[in-house]
Amino acid sequence: LSRTPAEFWRRWNNRVHAWLYRHLFVPCGGKKHPARAVWLTFLFSGLFHELTFGIATSRFDGYQLAFFVMQAPAVLLSGKLSRLARRGGMAGEIVARASTILYLGATSILFLHGVDRIFDHFYAGAHWLL
Repeated sequence: LSRTPAEFWRRWNNRVHAWLYRHLFVPCGGKKHPARAVWLTFLFSGLFHELTFGIATSRFDGYQLAFFVMQAPAVLLSGKLSRLARRGGMAGEIVARASTILYLGATSILFLHGVDRIFDHFYAGAHWLL
């Protein structure tokens, strides 16, 4: 239901979002330096997920880190996507939501690779990532 990746991540997990906002985003520059704050927040989240998935699977492959680092530019471009949705009428709304769904869907392959390693047979067939 989110128009933009930024909206998706704000809504995904309210408690974690509030903690990351208070303890990472704001101290890293917050709204004065949003690019730095967003990059460092997603980098931290990626490293944390990489560590937890690595412990669970006894394998550190970088897919979790890659997934979360790839979210930072999408979040930073969300303002433009949001303006498109507001100003572009129904077509802008559709483009914004479809772009968000496609981007999150395409990058989630990296995240779900780790899920498949924890929960055997999460994917019906062989996974194409190493």
